[in-house]
Amino acid sequence: MKRIALVALVAASCHRGPARVPVEHISVGEASLAANPALGLGADGFSKSVAAALAKSGRFAVGAAPRSGVDVLRVKAEVEYTRDARAQAEDGKGRGRPVADVGVSLELTRLPEGDASRAQRFVSEGAARHPLAGDEPDPDARGAAYLAALEAALADAAAGLVDQLDAANKSNAALASDLASSDARVRACALRVLADRRNPAALEPLLGQLRSSESEQVLRAIGALVALGDRRAVKPLIELTDRKEPAFVSQVLFAIASLGGDQAEAYLYLMESGAPEPELREAARAATEDLQRKKGAAGTATVAR
Repeated sequence: MKRIALVALVAASCHRGPARVPVEHISVGEASLAANPALGLGADGFSKSVAAALAKSGRFAVGAAPRSGVDVLRVKAEVEYTRDARAQAEDGKGRGRPVADVGVSLELTRLPEGDASRAQRFVSEGAARHPLAGDEPDPDARGAAYLAALEAALADAAAGLVDQLDAANKSNAALASDLASSDARVRACALRVLADRRNPAALEPLLGQLRSSESEQVLRAIGALVALGDRRAVKPLIELTDRKEPAFVSQVLFAIASLGGDQAEAYLYLMESGAPEPELREAARAATEDLQRKKGAAGTATVAR
């Protein structure tokens, strides 16, 4: 059963710190490259593009030897998509100009002071478009357009990693202040970190995001609410399932189970015994089992203390 991915999908440009952190290793998803031949890149070429974007961000020292007492970073890069698209027409009507559209993701693992036992994970997505020379550009022009879009998308994703590292180093008070920032991307960074720290200041903004018309934003909010662990989110999550597709409701059921509590248990029992779709009854049963395992583990830990 698919679980909510508790990851931050942020790409931004925020406050930059002066310190460069050594990137020990860059790995690339070769399968994602093979699935996107429009880039015309192999693993080595893609890795060099990633290294260049990280270096240009001003925060990462790619290839630098790790030093004692300094955080060590490892980065994995994937190509999410490459596709021909159309930019919006300048007059808002008709067909816009053709563009090369590229999406990437960077997953960063940070080892604080080289300590693998305290590893932290950050994920950032980047996207960019570059004009194509007509509807049927020659192969060289087409390849150049896709490479230009890739460079911009990687810069976008690298900036998102910088934002997340900056947010992770801020105090709760500073993050709470960032929630009022005019920059939506700064707000997203702050909200994610506050949720991970289980700070109550994240609750209301996250509940507000459940009303978004963008499904990805809703899923990110659900994941952050699970990370926050505040059971006041159970009722809004239950309300969110009303008249939704079974596949979406199934994911919400596991989020509700993760939060737990009497209201969560009662709703999962109701869904397991009375949901009209077999898929939802099975999801509710599996979510209930997850909830009971966590209760058992918590009880064992309490007895041990």
